[in-house]
Amino acid sequence: MKSFSTAALALIAPVYAGLRFPCSTLTVQRLDPVVQPGAVPAAHVHHIVGGNAFNNTMIGDVGARATCTTCQMADDFRYRAVPNYWTAQLYFKSPTNSSYKRVPVIPVQPLLGGSNGATGGLTVYYTQFDLSKDNLKQQKITAFQPHSARLTEHSPDHQSHMYNTIKNDGFTNAPACPSSHPVRVPQVTYETVWDTRQFNSLWKSGDPNPFVWSFEGVNGPGTHADYMFGWRGDALQKAMDKSECFYDGCGSIKKQAMSEANKCTVDKEVTEDVEGWLERLPGQ
Repeated sequence: MKSFSTAALALIAPVYAGLRFPCSTLTVQRLDPVVQPGAVPAAHVHHIVGGNAFNNTMIGDVGARATCTTCQMADDFRYRAVPNYWTAQLYFKSPTNSSYKRVPVIPVQPLLGGSNGATGGLTVYYTQFDLSKDNLKQQKITAFQPHSARLTEHSPDHQSHMYNTIKNDGFTNAPACPSSHPVRVPQVTYETVWDTRQFNSLWKSGDPNPFVWSFEGVNGPGTHADYMFGWRGDALQKAMDKSECFYDGCGSIKKQAMSEANKCTVDKEVTEDVEGWLERLPGQ
C-alpha cells in the first residue's frame, strides 16, 4: 500500500534539479511540534524520519542542533541536511474485535538502489517533476502555489502572498516565476510503502477496508504530512541549483550509507504502547 504526502518550501528561482533520497524510521510516537508544539503527548501517532534534534517543540536552528540523521542525504562542511519529515501512522483495525495493530513500512527502492539497508522509513523528493503522469495520474493532489512574492513574506490567510502559474493539479512542471513573485517553491513529496502483508489472512476479500489512520474518526479518511526545515545555510538552494542532481543521481552531494543512518536515534518522550494489539488508537 503506497501513499504520497506533500509539503512546500521556498527557493530562489530558477530551480533545475530534483532530489530523491531514502530515510529510515527515526521514531514512532505521539509528537507534533508543528501543529501541537510542546504537547506531550500530541493528539495522534506519527511516523517520523530525519535528524535527531526532533522533539516536542523544535525551537531554534534545527540544522545547528542535530548531530545525525536517518536520511541518506546527510552532511559535510558544505551540505548539512538534517530536516525532519513525518506523516500520520497507518493501523490495521481487526474486523473481529476492533483492536488495532500498527502497520510497518518497508523502504522504497530508488532507481540506483540507494535505500539498501534502510529500516522502514520513507523516500523524500524535492521536485517539480510531473509525477501525475505516472502512478498519481488518477489521484488528485492539492498542492501549494509554486511562487512567492518574497522569501520572508507571509499573509494572514497563508495564501495571498503566493502566485499560482499551475492550472492543473499539483506536481506539474511550473512555468517561470513572474517578476512580482520571484521565489520558487518546490514541491516536497514523501513516498511511503505500508507493508500490509501480515494482515492478509485477517480480513476477507470484499469486506470493508480495515486500514485506518492514527486519527481515525477525527478528520475523515485523508492523511497529512509535516516538515521541519533543517538544512544549514543555503545548502538546499545549492543542491537544487546543481543541474546534475537529478533525483537519485547527485554525485557532488555527500550521502551516507544507510547502515550509518540507522544508528541515528532519539529518546521516547511519550511512554505508551504503539506497537502491540491495542484496544483503541493512542489519543483517540
